[in-house]
Amino acid sequence: MHRAVYRVALVTLLWGATLAGAADALPALQADARRTTVSGLSSGGFMAVQYAVAFSASVQGVGVVAGGPYRCAVTVG
Repeated sequence: MHRAVYRVALVTLLWGATLAGAADALPALQADARRTTVSGLSSGGFMAVQYAVAFSASVQGVGVVAGGPYRCAVTVG
């Protein structure tokens, strides 16, 4: 019984591997790295601000809704 289960599992694994290799390539995007923007809502807004500060040379704009300012979690004093 166990051998039959292992054989079925092996055949399924090999069959899946052959299908994975047959996937079509995705088309290239016409993205312009000089026009990068980030946006976020709530906690995503916090992360958008952090990303914009960390990569300010490559970020053109930031859209934040209900987020917070940079370094808002720093302890003062």
